Amino acid sequence: MIHAYICIFVQYALIVLLRANLASVVSSFAFQMTYLIGYYCVTESAIYDIKWTIPHCVLTLRLIGQAFDIHDGTKDAVSTLSSICFQHKRVSRRNAN
Repeated sequence: MIHAYICIFVQYALIVLLRANLASVVSSFAFQMTYLIGYYCVTESAIYDIKWTIPHCVLTLRLIGQAFDIHDGTKDAVSTLSSICFQHKRVSRRNAN
């Protein structure tokens, strides 16, 4: 149970300290996956155990997804929309030829 709290606290600290930019996404991914894989190595046994690994794997994916969502939410909507329109125009011009 303490492992979940550690990961949630670190996730919160990364987002607050790195201000939801790309570095927070990369750092979140690196920490969460390293923590998960590290504990997989610590708890490995000859048989498959579903005591900690599956719930924490789900938590890891959700926390990484949260970092992506927060990063995407801080982008300027106008610049994102204009880049999508620019890409659409470029693709439609290629298809017209």
